[in-house]
Amino acid sequence: MRIKTIILQAFSQKLLITQQFYYEKEIVTTFFIQETPS
Repeated sequence: MRIKTIILQAFSQKLLITQQFYYEKEIVTTFFIQETPS
């Protein structure tokens, strides 16, 4: 039971980091699109 909890916590932590990465990447992409003169 304890091991299962640790794995679950590690998995949710990884998910959080992945979401954060994609979120930051999206902001950077949006920034570059706005900065590029059309």
